[in-house]
Amino acid sequence: MDCKAQVSFEYLITVAISMILVIVAMILAIQIGSLSDAAKLKIIESRNALIESMIQ
Repeated sequence: MDCKAQVSFEYLITVAISMILVIVAMILAIQIGSLSDAAKLKIIESRNALIESMIQ
């Protein structure tokens, strides 16, 4: 009976660590997404400023 309990505990630890890694990966993906949105906004602002300076 101890062997089955040990295996179950090891599976529980493995699942818990896997879930933590998935959560960390999701947080990183969200952060990278927000960084790319900020970069896109800066590029659009720079492009608009350049077009405006060329028109004047």
